[in-house]
Formats: sequence, C-alpha cells, structure tokens
Amino acid sequence: MGTFRAWREISSGKKWLLIYDTQEWPDYYDEKNTEERCKFFDHHSKDIKNDCLVLEGGNKLNIKDEEFPSKNVIYKKLYFNAISGLLINEPSSEDKTILYSPDGLPVHTSFKITFDKEASFIGYPKVKLFMECEGYNDMDVFV
Repeated sequence: MGTFRAWREISSGKKWLLIYDTQEWPDYYDEKNTEERCKFFDHHSKDIKNDCLVLEGGNKLNIKDEEFPSKNVIYKKLYFNAISGLLINEPSSEDKTILYSPDGLPVHTSFKITFDKEASFIGYPKVKLFMECEGYNDMDVFV
C-alpha cells in the first residue's frame, strides 16, 4: 500500500508505476526490467519518444494505461464467510468466530473465491479485519 500511496502523492506528472507479482529485488534487477526503466527515463528526462510502459501488472505483462488505477477499474467489496470458507458478495447474516490454537499445526485460516470468467486485479488492495490473539500480545497476518 505504501508504494501506491507514494506514487499517488508524487507531484510530478512524469511518474511511472511498475508492479511485480513475484519477488521485488530479483525482478527489479532483471535485465528486461532495467531496460524498461531506462526507456522511462529516456522518455521523460531526454524527451526520447519510445514505447515506455505506463502500467504493468499481475501475470499479464505490458498492460498499458494512461493512469493508475485505470478508469476501467470496478471496485468490488467481498466479505469473509466463516461458515463456508468463501469470499462472498454480501455480508453474511450469521456471525461466526474462527478459532484455532496457535500451538497446533497448521496455524492459519483462509478464504477462497472462484470467478465464473477471467478477472484481473488492478487497483488498491484493501482489507479490514477484526482479530484477537488470546493469550498472546502479537501475531503475523499475511493477506
């Protein structure tokens, strides 16, 4: 989220956002990605007309757009359903707490969603969680 916030707040109109879907540093130093960054600097610093990317993301490469997030993004709220283990479109009328012992294995819970057609995730990821770790003063959360 910090990367997106920083990009939004950069006052220059000459900015570029490259999003990696794997490990940041190996991708950053990859030869092809270095060439793309050079195209960006050539385009904006030296006024060299080229095909520098405006947006690249996910497992689809070279997605070009004039702004981020795209005007075509449709934001969608999804809700956890603790009974089914799914992400659903509407909040459940039933409330259920998911409990597990941090001493047991595996120590996690997850929720799934299946789309009926191809979907892309472009935009700002957000999550709102209510959690408690009874008997402990911290926890790790991966979203």
